[in-house]
Amino acid sequence: METSLTISKEKISIIELYQYFQICKDDFPSLGDEKFVEAYAQKLSEYANFMVARTQEGEIGAMVIYYANQSPTIFITHVYTRPQFRRRGLVQRILDLIMQKESDKDFNQFKLEVLKCNYPAIRSYEKYGFKIEGETETKYKMKLEY
Repeated sequence: METSLTISKEKISIIELYQYFQICKDDFPSLGDEKFVEAYAQKLSEYANFMVARTQEGEIGAMVIYYANQSPTIFITHVYTRPQFRRRGLVQRILDLIMQKESDKDFNQFKLEVLKCNYPAIRSYEKYGFKIEGETETKYKMKLEY
């Protein structure tokens, strides 16, 4: 039986961010650096928005962390789905909900960066409609206008 998840915009505490980063650090090497995690968690808790998919028990299944600080761009800074919740379209559902929640604030585009080696994420973003608009040595810069 598939576990159902509820998606909502939440405020996440620094403690919960630390716990969450422990879960996904194997997929994000920079999350293994304690000093980076401390500064990153502090910055996110102060300035970012969190759209979270949770089980009935409160377990995080997926999370999109984004900045909606300056229209027209919503910058997605972190996306993660736990392995047992992948391939369910959660990130697409979360992005749809972000569009819906932020549309009244003159936002009309998403931007993000993704590691060039993260083929599943790149395919997922392209399927959703993102286009590569630039690149660095290790990352693609992607954009979606809606």
